[in-house]
Amino acid sequence: MKTGLWHHNYKLDPHNSFGFCYLIKNTINGKGYIGKKQYYSYKKKKKHKESNWQSYTSSSKSVNEDIEKYGIDNFYFEILFETQTKAWLTYMEIKLQYDYNVLVERDENGERKWYNGMIGSVKFIPGHMWAEDSKKKLSESVTKMWEVGVFKDRNFDGTNNPMYGRKHTEETKQKWSESRTGVKQSNDHINKRTLKNTGQKRTLEQKNNMAKGQLGKPKPKHTCLKCGKTMSIMNAKRYGHYDETCKQSKTISDC
Repeated sequence: MKTGLWHHNYKLDPHNSFGFCYLIKNTINGKGYIGKKQYYSYKKKKKHKESNWQSYTSSSKSVNEDIEKYGIDNFYFEILFETQTKAWLTYMEIKLQYDYNVLVERDENGERKWYNGMIGSVKFIPGHMWAEDSKKKLSESVTKMWEVGVFKDRNFDGTNNPMYGRKHTEETKQKWSESRTGVKQSNDHINKRTLKNTGQKRTLEQKNNMAKGQLGKPKPKHTCLKCGKTMSIMNAKRYGHYDETCKQSKTISDC
């Protein structure tokens, strides 16, 4: 479906929604932009007038300059989902921008893959992934949203997710796949994630959920070349049967 410039996979509800998060894609150079837009302007918490959302091309100067350069027909506009509140719209915009790594991701030539110059209201500093003060501002803004009760009437079992019960189209999945192809996590990111999880113990509930997720799934086996024992790959690595340092014998020729 299409309304104005925007493609969408479901019927929009501007009268009962506050706004939407969107993706704009330059089909020539592949650069994208993630942002948000309100359906209406407000005065004293009441709807004042409908915005220009149907013809909106983002507030980004870079996006609009490229639209003028390449032509609007070479841009793809997609509404990702709607939200019912301003706070939720702001939160989801920040989450999407962070998940897509819009400030850091680059193509094979080292060029930035996103027009976004900030996440939320936190400006991008060239050469830095996240400044400490930027992390603090983002953390404080989300914490404040919890304190003022933005999420008090929401449960987190998935039913409030805009995509709950729906599926992305194959076209959307293909676009995401193409945008992530060849992208590798930096060693710094991997090390930070490792340090964060070091010493953390899973709860019994987490362990049970993990066990349920593995039920019925075939488990690949590994046979040790030295002692001949067959076991799961995880146990083979754990107990030293996965390489030439098998604990059952000293040399590989002993098997």
